[in-house]
Amino acid sequence: MNDLINHIKELAHDISESFLLYNSDVNNSILNKYMSGDISNREILKRVCELVNQNIYLSLFNDPSVDNSNIQFDYADYDKLIQTIKENEGAMSSYSAPPSDFRSSLGDIVEAVNNVNETDNTQSKLASINASLEEADKINNLINTLESIKEDAIKTAEQSYLEMDKQAKIAIAQGDSLADLAKLASVHAKNLGLDFMKVAAAYDTLGKDYHNSGLKFRDDLTKVSSQLPKPDSEIYQPSEKLATSIGVIESVDDMISGLKKIASAFGEELDRMMEDA
Repeated sequence: MNDLINHIKELAHDISESFLLYNSDVNNSILNKYMSGDISNREILKRVCELVNQNIYLSLFNDPSVDNSNIQFDYADYDKLIQTIKENEGAMSSYSAPPSDFRSSLGDIVEAVNNVNETDNTQSKLASINASLEEADKINNLINTLESIKEDAIKTAEQSYLEMDKQAKIAIAQGDSLADLAKLASVHAKNLGLDFMKVAAAYDTLGKDYHNSGLKFRDDLTKVSSQLPKPDSEIYQPSEKLATSIGVIESVDDMISGLKKIASAFGEELDRMMEDA
């Protein structure tokens, strides 16, 4: 199992480094690894995608020249890669081949730990256990790091929403339309490649809260909404941070979910290894 884990880590490291140093397309790099046979099945493909995203995100997060509140990059997209592979007849043929070695599922990967030769002595088994414990610790440490990143993103999202509320009330007091503000902020987010629907939903929630509290405000679209939002306008900064933070939360959640599955598999297999030692 250690060999397989190291192989996945090396693949992810090479692909991440290629992106960080040369801005290489991560999905094309992963696809090339798959087509060349370095990635032998879809389960390993999925783990490589997860680890590549983790490596790149953490590298950017720790880069003092990068704004931690607005980390953006083209993620390794497992679903997109699978679709591309299926569309390629040759790749599909390879992908559909009967599984062997570690080629079936995460269960098969974990099961491979059990393939300790019966003639191995106790010292060799203990060495394997210690190595697996070290890998499990690394995974748990990474989960803890991601959990911390998620907590920071949640705080940023909450603060951004409160700031949106404050600015919206100021705009309403000045006689501006909340609908205009919501549309321009959403266009601003879309222009930045963010999920503008998150911004629109936030303003919709604010509008409902104002209505329920009895606050009178304009909710009609005026000519103002047809204008292009100024990219450097401070009024759009809170909604921009909100959309960015939500994106980080969702991405980190996916990473944590995948890592917890691996950690759980490690734990179960380590229990069996210790019983056999």
